[in-house]
Amino acid sequence: MNSAVYWETRDVLDLLVGSGPLIVRRDTGELHRLGSAYTLEQYEAGEIAHNTLVQLEDDASE
Repeated sequence: MNSAVYWETRDVLDLLVGSGPLIVRRDTGELHRLGSAYTLEQYEAGEIAHNTLVQLEDDASE
């Protein structure tokens, strides 16, 4: 599966890459990118490092 833009342009920069899930923590707004080679349980147990992409500011605290 690829983006419609890729099929129009055939530019490799428009390809969709990665198939791992993204997890957003409701309490902090952190966005975590996980790989697809390991189970969620392995990530939760701390066996596999994950990549924290962004930490969003909590607008409710202002």
